[in-house]
Amino acid sequence: MTSLFWTGDQLVSWDAYDGIKAGLLGILTSGLTGFSLNHADVGGYSTFSLPILGVEFGHKRSKELLLRWMELGVFGCVFRTHEGSMPQENVQFHSDSDLVNHLSFCGKLFQSLKNYKKQLMVEASNYGFPLMRTMFFEFPLDPGNNTHDLILECQLLKEQFMLGDCILVAPVLDAGATQVKVFLPKILSSWTYIWNSKILDFGWTVVDAPIGRPGIFVKSSDLKRKTLLPFIEFCESFNE
Repeated sequence: MTSLFWTGDQLVSWDAYDGIKAGLLGILTSGLTGFSLNHADVGGYSTFSLPILGVEFGHKRSKELLLRWMELGVFGCVFRTHEGSMPQENVQFHSDSDLVNHLSFCGKLFQSLKNYKKQLMVEASNYGFPLMRTMFFEFPLDPGNNTHDLILECQLLKEQFMLGDCILVAPVLDAGATQVKVFLPKILSSWTYIWNSKILDFGWTVVDAPIGRPGIFVKSSDLKRKTLLPFIEFCESFNE
C-alpha cells in the first residue's frame, strides 16, 4: 500500500494562483519534498459565481480548460476527473461528443504509459523519486543550459517537466494557445517531437500544439526502450 496525495481544490481556471498552473506547480514542488505520488483533479474543483450589480464574477469551467487539463492529467500517476463544487455550472467530460472522444483519447494515451510508469513507481518506492519531475531534477548540473538558473527566471520552464528520465512534456496551459515554447536540455543524443517524429537539438523551440497534441518530446536514444513501445506506437499512429 502507498499514500496518494493531491494538490487541493484548484479553481476551475487557467491561472497560476490556484488554477491549472498552480496544480502543476504543486505536483512538481511536492515531488521535490518526498511526495512522489501526487495529482491534481482533472478539470479543477472550486467553482463560484458572484453577481454584483448585474455583472457576474467568478470561475466556471470552460470546455477548452477541461480538454487541456485532460491532456495534463495523462502524465500523472492517476487520472481522476471531478465534476467540481458546482456541477451544474461546469462543463463536464460528458457534455458533448468532443469531450467524450477526448477523454477516450487521453485515457488510451494514459494506458499506453502503463509499463513505463510501473518502472517509475519502482523508482518512487526505492528512492522517493517523483514521477513528474522539475527540469532541474533530471538536469541539475548541465553546463550547456543551466536549467536550475533558468527555471528561477523563466515562467515557461515552470510549465514544462520530465516524466521519468526520458519524456519531456510541455502542456498547453493558456486559453486559446495552439503552440508551446519549450526548452530542450542538452543531451548526448537528440530529442524527438512525438507527433511528427521531427528530430530537434537542444535549446528553445516552438511547436504546434493544437488540442489533442500537447508538447511531448522523447530522448531519441530511448525510442526503442521496451517500456515505452506502447506509448511510442500509439503516438506514431497519429503522426502528421
